[in-house]
Amino acid sequence: MGADVRRGSSALGAAGELVLALLRAELRRRHYSRRTEQAYVQWVRQFARFHGQRDPRKMGAVEVRTFLSYLAERRRVAASTQNQALNAIVFLYRRVLRRPLKDLGTIARAKRGRRLPVVFTPREVRSILVELEGTQRLIASLLYGSGLRVSECVTLRVRDIDFESLSLHIRAAKGDRDSVTMLPEVLVPALRVHLERVRSLHRKDLSAGFDHGYGSGVRWHVSESTIQRAVKHAVEQSGVTKTGCCHSFRHSFATQLLANGYDIRTVQEVLGHRNVKTTMIYTHVLRQGGMVVKSPLDVGTTRHDLLLPSIHESE
Repeated sequence: MGADVRRGSSALGAAGELVLALLRAELRRRHYSRRTEQAYVQWVRQFARFHGQRDPRKMGAVEVRTFLSYLAERRRVAASTQNQALNAIVFLYRRVLRRPLKDLGTIARAKRGRRLPVVFTPREVRSILVELEGTQRLIASLLYGSGLRVSECVTLRVRDIDFESLSLHIRAAKGDRDSVTMLPEVLVPALRVHLERVRSLHRKDLSAGFDHGYGSGVRWHVSESTIQRAVKHAVEQSGVTKTGCCHSFRHSFATQLLANGYDIRTVQEVLGHRNVKTTMIYTHVLRQGGMVVKSPLDVGTTRHDLLLPSIHESE
């Protein structure tokens, strides 16, 4: 039996590190996301560690089957976790080592649990957002009002915001696909104030000699973990008993669209999900000229709602 993958050194030796370098290069050549790259590299590293730091090129289907069964039987990982490990290793052998795994035999499969996503009601969303301030409240509002993932929201750029058509262009999202979603009209004033503050800060940086690259100092967007911690704390402070997180706003966005009468296909398009029948980059409603789908944040809210205090007050 292999060693516990959670123990010991992570060093794989020169041969193993070469395999990981080749894996990274192939993933980047195929335009996989950075998160997928990190996950695949980590799984291959764990696979090699499990088998005593052996070079993956000297292993095959038997070792892969043993490792995947271990994940299900000993680690008791979720089915999605085991599938990700399988995908990473299959990619390595098929695309990098050019040695497709023809027959893995019988693998102990992780049990698939049925889990429903945490969904906030509109009232719960308001009570959570009230506990946030400034930029954190604006980001959380976009997560719910536009259905964004937190990674998509914190990396939004000025060029991705279209105030005229009330839309947001999401670039290189999950699966390395672009998509378009709505920009809630109620968020426009706060977003304009935020952008003006950022432009002013940028001008000051330029005048001070920063932001020219070459190690002279640059600013970075707010980290995902900062927003995740803030939202978790806001949920706790709001009195909402659900154990929600940033992604719960996206679930709530989709649920509210369905509740408002939009068909499932439209919701999938707005979310930028891959469909088994077709892959849509831009939503059907956007191609028809104008944002027909209204954000749930724009339904039943008023401009003086507590949801949107002046963002610059807490900066």
